[in-house]
Amino acid sequence: MATTVVTYSGDGSTTAFTYSFDSLSDTYVVTTVTDANSADVTGNFTVSLDYDTSTVTLTPAPAVGESVEIKRATSIGDDIFSFPA
Repeated sequence: MATTVVTYSGDGSTTAFTYSFDSLSDTYVVTTVTDANSADVTGNFTVSLDYDTSTVTLTPAPAVGESVEIKRATSIGDDIFSFPA
């Protein structure tokens, strides 16, 4: 089974985070940053994705106590799969 979620802890200096799962496009790779109270603070960051190297870069660096979650997310409404009868 492939891992489709990776979590990192902020250290105040690291800005580049990698993931090892495949996705159909960069739009299916979702990055969320939460603070020590589990509040979503992603809006405080600029998130850049290099799809070719599977690297997410955050500016500024997440602080100690913040968590970075990178996951693959697809919606059933995207209708990207078809299965034969």
